[in-house]
Amino acid sequence: MTNSLLHIAAIGLALSIPAFPALADDPTSTAPTSEAEAKIRVATQHITQCEATLTTGKPLDRIEKPLITYGDPVRQNDNGTLWAWGRTGRPKCFLELYQSDENRGFWIHAVSLTSTDLVEMRAPLSSRWTPKTPAFKPAPITGPAVGDSERVRLRQMKEIAGRLKAHEFWDPDNSRYELRLLIQPVHRYADPAAGILDGTVFVFAHGTNPEILVLIEAAGPDPASATWKLAAARMGSAELHLALGDEEVWSAPRTPNVVGRPEDPYWLFLSRADAAPAPAAP
Repeated sequence: MTNSLLHIAAIGLALSIPAFPALADDPTSTAPTSEAEAKIRVATQHITQCEATLTTGKPLDRIEKPLITYGDPVRQNDNGTLWAWGRTGRPKCFLELYQSDENRGFWIHAVSLTSTDLVEMRAPLSSRWTPKTPAFKPAPITGPAVGDSERVRLRQMKEIAGRLKAHEFWDPDNSRYELRLLIQPVHRYADPAAGILDGTVFVFAHGTNPEILVLIEAAGPDPASATWKLAAARMGSAELHLALGDEEVWSAPRTPNVVGRPEDPYWLFLSRADAAPAPAAP
């Protein structure tokens, strides 16, 4: 989100919701030993208030720890973390959480659907995210014969990811930015019942700031019959492009008004940093 749009959105949100007391530190917790640990602790305290469910009402378990932490001083983003919901198999959705250097009174969330199932999310003092269309479908890609072991398949998935290139068009002046592949996958999963023998999630980033998620999967009941598939999901509002070799395999236009809409598969929204924590279950 551009700084000017963040400023406008923050003012509007501040005028529309009441003030809440700051979150109190847990006196029983261990004091963080570094600034990085302190930032993760604050982000974790906030993310526990974001609840995701299937549209059937079934709750989704959040992967306990952030998949990555990051900062992007060029774009004045700080305290960044990447989270996922769905501990079994392919995660159902991912959420990027960060703050702007200009206004620490708000958390910025970018949430993206990575499932053919529809998901809803509640966040503190924000509208509910209710995507209406999955817009997520892994597509076949060429690759080596799927390996017999997890170790071999991980090497193969890294090799496939290394053939990918990505760029985006963003401010100022709709400039082109080459995105960097983070060499190590941020998550690995399998779901035999859904036909996923093995899968990994890679990140293309501006610096270390996630912009595109790439999911590479070996699809099939066993290595002998499995084939490679690839899907991508946006974590940024820019115009995004992903190519495998010289062939573009995925693209996405800028989101409407930068933030998108709560019924879209991707949505960027704000909530107050001092929102009161959800009450504990009885």
